[in-house]
Amino acid sequence: MVNFENLDTSILAITFQSEVDLSRVVDSSPWSFSNHLLILKQWVPSTPPECYNFSIYDFWVQIYSLPFEWRTKEILSCIASNIGEVS
Repeated sequence: MVNFENLDTSILAITFQSEVDLSRVVDSSPWSFSNHLLILKQWVPSTPPECYNFSIYDFWVQIYSLPFEWRTKEILSCIASNIGEVS
């Protein structure tokens, strides 16, 4: 069983029935909903919602069927710069 509670216009508190369920969901991230990235953060007691940063998240991107001649550092850097910061 999972419980959702609105904390802010774009922040939900999700409570899991067990640590096993919580671990399974967190370990399987990143998640998306309706083509939007769902960023999960572990709750820290006594920390207000506005103290969490939901603007940055690490994830892996795979580009399919990229023509061989486009597989240069310059072109890949250009593509990546449109996605976000690359590390």
